[in-house]
Amino acid sequence: MKRYLLIACFLLMVPRAVYATPPSAVNLSYDEEKGALLIEVKHITSNMHKHFIRKIIVYKNDKEVKSFYYTFQLSPEGTEEEFPLDVVSEDQIKVKVICKMGGSKEAILVIPSEP
Repeated sequence: MKRYLLIACFLLMVPRAVYATPPSAVNLSYDEEKGALLIEVKHITSNMHKHFIRKIIVYKNDKEVKSFYYTFQLSPEGTEEEFPLDVVSEDQIKVKVICKMGGSKEAILVIPSEP
């Protein structure tokens, strides 16, 4: 009986894994004048209400500083976020982007040293 239950669970999970499409790209930049981090996520979808970026998590030096939650995607090409973030040279900014259908992608930006 356990065997059939395991097979059934596996078969229910396979379709979700097949449709898992992580973001194709996550681009990060920091605008010093604004003191803001810009996050650009490329995530192609034909149904922005069923298949979308679900969450963006921002870490600064391995500590979570901001999370964005979504219930749909505004553009079929992806999404953008910009928010104020205080940084100093050598800070490491990591962003993790999670798709509703499964799959994720990360990007890292290291703030350069001042000359």
